[in-house]
Amino acid sequence: MNICLISPHLLTRNVYVTALMSIKGIDYVYDFENFEECEKFLAQKRIDAILIDEKLNDKEFTKIKQLQAKYSGMKFVIMAEQEEVLQVLAVGASYVVKDMLLDDF
Repeated sequence: MNICLISPHLLTRNVYVTALMSIKGIDYVYDFENFEECEKFLAQKRIDAILIDEKLNDKEFTKIKQLQAKYSGMKFVIMAEQEEVLQVLAVGASYVVKDMLLDDF
C-alpha cells in the first residue's frame, strides 16, 4: 500500500512516516506540506490512501470531495479532533482521533 501524507509540519510528517513504515503492508509513504503538492504528485503516481493531518476548512473539505471523484477507490483518512468527526464523515472519509494509541491505528 502506498500512502500520501499531508501535514504542514515537517517534524509531524517525519514522525508519521516513521510510524507508518513500521506497519506491515505499507510499502511507502510520500509526505507533502499541503494539498497542492500532493495533487501534483497524484497525477504521476498511483496512491492507495491519503492521510491528512491539518486543520481543515470548507475549502479543504471541497478538495477532498474533488479528489474522491477524480481518484475513485482511493481512501481518505483524516486525523481529526473529536469535534471534527461529523464533518469528516460528511465527506465520506475515514478518521482517526488524534489522541488514540498507535496500536489502535
